[in-house]
Amino acid sequence: MTLEEKCSDTVARVQDEFRIMEQKEWCWNEFFMNKQEIPRGIIDPDILSAWRRCRDRGLDPFHVQREMITQEEVDRLCQENESLIEATRPVFDAYVERMRSRISTLDLYDRDLTFIHTFGDAPPVAKRRYAIPGFRCTEATAGLTAMSMAKEFGRAAQIVGAEHFDATLHNKICTSVPLFDEKHELLGIINTVETLDADSKRSLGIMYAICQGIMYNLRLLEQHQKLEKINRVNNTILESIDDGILVVEKSGTVNMMNPSAKKLLRLESDEELLGKNISDVYGEENPFAKVLKSGKGKSSGEMVLVHKGETLRFQGAIKPINGTGSDINGVVGTFRDLPSTLRGLKELAGWTATMTFDDVLGNSQSIRDAVELAKNTAVLSSNTLIQGESGTGKEVFAQAIHNASEFANGPFVTVNCAAIPNSLLESELFGYESGAYTGAKKNGQPGKFEQAQNGTIFLDEINSMPLEMQAKLLRVLQEKSVVRVGGISKLPLNIKIIVASNTDLQKAVQEGTFRADLFYRLNVIVIWIPPLRERINDLDQLCPVFLERLVQSGTPAPGITDAAMHMLRSYSWPGNVRELENILERAWVNTKLKGERNIDEDSLKAIPEFDKRVSRLMSSGAADAEAAAGTYGRKRNEPDEISAEIHDMRRKEILYTLERNRWNISKTAKELGMARNTLYSRMKQYNIKI
Repeated sequence: MTLEEKCSDTVARVQDEFRIMEQKEWCWNEFFMNKQEIPRGIIDPDILSAWRRCRDRGLDPFHVQREMITQEEVDRLCQENESLIEATRPVFDAYVERMRSRISTLDLYDRDLTFIHTFGDAPPVAKRRYAIPGFRCTEATAGLTAMSMAKEFGRAAQIVGAEHFDATLHNKICTSVPLFDEKHELLGIINTVETLDADSKRSLGIMYAICQGIMYNLRLLEQHQKLEKINRVNNTILESIDDGILVVEKSGTVNMMNPSAKKLLRLESDEELLGKNISDVYGEENPFAKVLKSGKGKSSGEMVLVHKGETLRFQGAIKPINGTGSDINGVVGTFRDLPSTLRGLKELAGWTATMTFDDVLGNSQSIRDAVELAKNTAVLSSNTLIQGESGTGKEVFAQAIHNASEFANGPFVTVNCAAIPNSLLESELFGYESGAYTGAKKNGQPGKFEQAQNGTIFLDEINSMPLEMQAKLLRVLQEKSVVRVGGISKLPLNIKIIVASNTDLQKAVQEGTFRADLFYRLNVIVIWIPPLRERINDLDQLCPVFLERLVQSGTPAPGITDAAMHMLRSYSWPGNVRELENILERAWVNTKLKGERNIDEDSLKAIPEFDKRVSRLMSSGAADAEAAAGTYGRKRNEPDEISAEIHDMRRKEILYTLERNRWNISKTAKELGMARNTLYSRMKQYNIKI
């Protein structure tokens, strides 16, 4: 193409553009001034729809009213969009200064089309009309704009000349590009306003490039902020950890330690160790240098460091920081002093209370009365005595009381007095000093009362405690302090004491098996937990909850037929709630073996001792008589023959559980909810031989 042809083509193109601009100006006048419809094909359909909305709202194109917000709101928006502003600034500067872009001003709007920041130098006219942070340029108030189009359609928009609703912008071209986050949620909109000329439409490509740069910068800024946040969190964690933490580089240089390490190592300043080679401070044979040399970590155990002739002993571990291949980049060590380690090991023995009063199931008046009393007295510092038969849920009540008391943030230490041999009970409860007796640990051992400090100690089956130990316990309760075996110093106690008994302690006092003075010391707040047979209607609430625990989460719980439920109601439940859980689990196993979903009579009858007991009650009409009286199961004055039958049933239950666990005493005792010594005693009582 010759030069003359090129010039002719350019002239024709410019003439076409001006002709189109004139047509759009005519359309604008016809539509807004003469209120006439215009021919199709000249104005973009989306722009024409926006025009109609502006006209229907009665907006005046010669007097556009922009909604303004307060300076306080502007400051808040600028703070909320600080990252977006900081990500935009360097990109705009690069295009204006380095690439000498035709765009001299860039406006930033938030997702609600509120003008929050201007980049670059706006001309005087623009400053008067646009560079005023705080106005909202929504279509409802300002009419059609490139920003409103970009927000509505989620893409770049360019409004040229007479396409603007605002009559004062007919010699301008506005280009807007939306900014999205990684989830494609709108963050804001960038916009530029230029004088309309032949080259102004090229701004769209530049604005696209600026948008990409902003999004890239924003991602980098967010990553940087995340790293800073992670570092702050990590530093806070390190500073709050009681264990000492030491990080040593491959070269042996110490590059990090937390405040606990500084305290444990008895350093006056960080400079005594940080930045120095650990072998220069603690000698060539220090455990960190050994791990660096061997590349093999040191498992938890004693850690010895010698400094200035002083030997420091800790409990700790050192792990290598893996690098490439078999190389290591350094090591990290964690350590604590030995006394706190011993206490920490005890705290990890499961001494936490997870149950609350919401976990006490049942709507019967007797159980609700017990819960109400426990709630009202949990806040008191007085000793609490919980009485009830085995399996009624005494520990559930104890945990709930602990969690409702002022000691809820402390440990919950459980001691089963029947499970600890008499010869060890004193040292278990009160602890012992070094050398207190043959076989005692070198550093001594804190007792359960010490470990319950600032928390709760729960003495279960206290009726099994020997008389000589009862006297020592009484002194602890009176003096509110404890002395270790072999020690002389008293440790003041700040604990809540809850005790439980599965027999009537007052009767035990009369029989001479329990000290009267200890009973009166404990008998301050007494909570009686009713047996299941006296609140049989609670089966309607208990059974669905227990059955739901037998299936996986999200799987519907099995149901119980009416006939099976009648059998459950007809039983005396000598093992109470614990026995109910056991019976339901065995019945569910029988139900699954039949390939059925709901527990029926046959599933319960397949449990021999349960079927025999229920059949006897139902055939004698005892169940119907008790139902008419409003109670179920065995009464306290029931004939001795039924007690004998319960004796036989318990023997069979132990035998059944032993056989199922292949005569493993520990597993059987755990399943039956009793201590090993108690199980051996019951086996001897029921003449069960291994």
